[in-house]
Amino acid sequence: MRFVRMVKEGSYDLVVMTGGLGPTKDDLTKQTLARYFDSTLVTVPEVRDKIISYFEVRGRTVLEI
Repeated sequence: MRFVRMVKEGSYDLVVMTGGLGPTKDDLTKQTLARYFDSTLVTVPEVRDKIISYFEVRGRTVLEI
């Protein structure tokens, strides 16, 4: 939580977080961070389509976006 507090109190335009083992049905990471930062989750259709295309070209399936 120290990192999250530091970011919240700082003046950053973008925070990128990585990690985990992939999406699971009970993963609340995105929702929890959005709530903590008093923000909402949005899907940008153009970005979603690029991600899906990236995986399809490689014969993979996108589990969650």
